[in-house]
Amino acid sequence: MREQTKPAATVVMTRSEQLLREASAELNARGVGNTSLSAIARRLGVTRAALYYYVKDQEDLVFQCYLRTCAVTGQRLSNAEKAADTPLACIDAFVDSMLGSDEPEVAAIWELGYLTGEKHETIDRELHGVVTHLSQILQDGIETGSIRQCNTFHVARTILGIVSWPSLFKRIVPELQEAIPKQLSPKVSNLLKFGVASDRHRVASIDIIPLQNSVLQASQIFTLKHVTAAKKESLLAAGSRILNEKGVDATSLDEIAESLGISKTAIYQNIGDKQTFVTECLRRSFDMFVRATEQMEEAPGTRLAAGASVVHLICRMHLDADGPMVFPMVGFESLPEPIVSEMRARVHLLESLWRQAYTTGCSEGSFRQLDIDLTIALTAAYSQWTTQWRRETNAAVAEEIATEVTNLWCVGLANLATS
Repeated sequence: MREQTKPAATVVMTRSEQLLREASAELNARGVGNTSLSAIARRLGVTRAALYYYVKDQEDLVFQCYLRTCAVTGQRLSNAEKAADTPLACIDAFVDSMLGSDEPEVAAIWELGYLTGEKHETIDRELHGVVTHLSQILQDGIETGSIRQCNTFHVARTILGIVSWPSLFKRIVPELQEAIPKQLSPKVSNLLKFGVASDRHRVASIDIIPLQNSVLQASQIFTLKHVTAAKKESLLAAGSRILNEKGVDATSLDEIAESLGISKTAIYQNIGDKQTFVTECLRRSFDMFVRATEQMEEAPGTRLAAGASVVHLICRMHLDADGPMVFPMVGFESLPEPIVSEMRARVHLLESLWRQAYTTGCSEGSFRQLDIDLTIALTAAYSQWTTQWRRETNAAVAEEIATEVTNLWCVGLANLATS
């Protein structure tokens, strides 16, 4: 008699897990301040009041989503380690699990400052645990000879930033969703292992390109135009620093004013309300990125050397106390439409500058042949996440981080003897 096939086991998702999945996608799209419990409830087919059976309030929802991110990331890393026979294979498996098209979206932890007290400490501790675990895997690879010498802690944090990036970037530049292949993981893994350099053995030393700031003549310093510009720059630099540390929703104009020893009225007079202030911080950031990236065109040497200099420079800019505001990949969809269009235009400008550098670099032989759209989209991910480290860096550590990030971009993880 023919044996009957047993039906496949059905995975039953709890209502709590459904809630956290929906909330994670909402947080990534709209940010903490614009995440709607009512919208989440409608998608789940329940009342808003029913959600309070699972979460106490908005902060508890964010906390649970971030906790889920740490747990899911840590579990995927552990599973990858068990399934792989080498550290590099483990990185491949981890990237695949994070970027697999069928994997549920997890909340990007961009607004940790929104959480207070024990909740903040808990997420910080859980994140540190994931970074430490990944760092140990990299160290095992160094000791067994498959991974080159590097600062594993800095590299681990960069890898976590890179695998979190694609699901956010597609919201900024929707048309790239078609240009970038849906099966990301093999190409991202390849980029992480071997970098962008065509010859990993002959990567030029990094020459830092200084930003070319305009120099005022002594007679101009006290003119109204330049005094006003200096005030605005000071306000936006201080605001960017606090916004990066705490997130948009958790930062108030009162706090920014207090950090500078001025009144909130001074901010209104020089810049405007909070939405205007955040927009001006974004414009300042893009001005800095564009000025840095445009210098690739005039930089001497290969396009690889020029590109490495810009990656290094932007990384240092992020780590600087007066650095740019991190572009809000999280919550981008909640910005006013005119600002969305303006920011997308600036993203396209940066993308065109990098495309020219990659195209020329491939022709001259300094860049290896890669998926240009994907590589451009990921290049920003190497340095943007360094802003999360600003509070624990000094000049020497900042230089070390920037160098590690740039080396990862140039030559990847794999031992140079393997290629």
